[in-house]
Amino acid sequence: MKPTLPPFAAFLQFDTNSANQGLEKIRQGLSRLSPPPGALIALPELWARGIATADLREQCGQTPELIVALQKVARDYQCLLAGSLPEEEDGQVFNSLLLVDGDGVVGRHRKQHLFAPMGETIHFQAGPGPVPFSPSYPLLGGLVCFDLRFPELARTQAAWGTQLLVISAQWPQARIEHWRTLVTARAIENQLFVLACNRVGLQSCIEFGGHSLLVAPDGTILAQGDGREECCEGAHLDSGLLAEIRGRFSTVVSRQELRKTVLGADDHPEEL
Repeated sequence: MKPTLPPFAAFLQFDTNSANQGLEKIRQGLSRLSPPPGALIALPELWARGIATADLREQCGQTPELIVALQKVARDYQCLLAGSLPEEEDGQVFNSLLLVDGDGVVGRHRKQHLFAPMGETIHFQAGPGPVPFSPSYPLLGGLVCFDLRFPELARTQAAWGTQLLVISAQWPQARIEHWRTLVTARAIENQLFVLACNRVGLQSCIEFGGHSLLVAPDGTILAQGDGREECCEGAHLDSGLLAEIRGRFSTVVSRQELRKTVLGADDHPEEL
């Protein structure tokens, strides 16, 4: 069967600084959205606890339970949920963007670029190179927050066939115009849809900026968050629009071209 884009995509923009309230906020947001079957719903980065590194290993122990709970929600609403949680593997902790449907985790992107000013390089391990997000959903790609500033990550996933890029973030209000500009740029330069969910709220004296976005391959804003307020918004996706835009002229390179022009012929052969 030929892979298809989700018929509908949306973000649940909320404050993650409330332990044990994330799941309830997800349920409430989905209840308000009433998304059609097969919809893709993006959640903020580290949506269960926000930035809380003091008990990070304990949080990792809770992640399997949260995945089971997300799986049930995804099954109830017949949707896909994408948001990041801390995961531990072989003694290392990763910030993992997890794609969950009614069967469990079907895709994973581990944050590539750790944000040193927030201490991420101390507490987390960077993920491996930008490989396909999900064999089950080959048209979907993923980034986590600071990854957005590195265009080659989106470029590589576009070369793999990504047509919709999901971004889970905790982006500060102080640099919110960077957020809006970069999200839109990733859509335009790779001619794909971008679904970007950013948290709101205040934590450790940092205000987070919201302004979540759903952007079309030509840069058109299809849905956007209400500034710094909690909200849920979405829109139907037109796969014909993507084909039309790429049909006029294409900026999407093949994996072979990417190796030669961007990464270098001998770089990252295992990814490309």
